[in-house]
Amino acid sequence: PVVSDFKILKNAGVQEKESFHPLRWFSLEQNYPNPFNPTTTIRFKLPNRERVWLAVYNSLGEQIRTLTLNTLNGGTHTIVWDGTNDIGKRVQSGLFFFRLQTKEGALQRKMVLLR
Repeated sequence: PVVSDFKILKNAGVQEKESFHPLRWFSLEQNYPNPFNPTTTIRFKLPNRERVWLAVYNSLGEQIRTLTLNTLNGGTHTIVWDGTNDIGKRVQSGLFFFRLQTKEGALQRKMVLLR
């Protein structure tokens, strides 16, 4: 019979060799610290060189600050937001959203500024 041609081994497993896996998608990390005052750090990762747009919005959905609108190389990027709008005025305490837009799509997260 065919069944006798197989042997069941206990504790048998498959082990994958550690190797480098390139980033396939872009990602957006939570800002740190959060809540923050007066500055916060935003990190994101890109799989390849591409054009990105990172902006901050208030709780009404109005864009208040463009942090970057550039073509960046693949890898990890860090941007610090100082709690000011596009004309350099300090924004008041509150809930804000930061949004990363690439050709692959968009990701956003919440952050809180406490003055």
